[in-house]
Amino acid sequence: MKSLIDRVVKIMAIMYGRNSEVVSYLSQDKCFLFCDTENQLPLNFDEVECLIFNEIIELDGGCNEKGEETEVYKLTSLAQEKIKNILKDRKRLLLKA
Repeated sequence: MKSLIDRVVKIMAIMYGRNSEVVSYLSQDKCFLFCDTENQLPLNFDEVECLIFNEIIELDGGCNEKGEETEVYKLTSLAQEKIKNILKDRKRLLLKA
């Protein structure tokens, strides 16, 4: 559990102040964080769920064609403020039980 919290906080630190999006390639069982369209960081589905649960990212689109299923998430309108608060105090990070 602590490693998930540490990893999600690091991911948020990378996202802070940047134009970021998360792409889940459901058919390939892979997720990636893209920041400013140049960096790519592999994520796991638990980390993506934590970002959604904390209202850092929200579904923006995707594809549901067989074999090409993807979901694309963008930062929420309040993401930067939420990230800033979580970076100051990790106890604000909510985990899905």
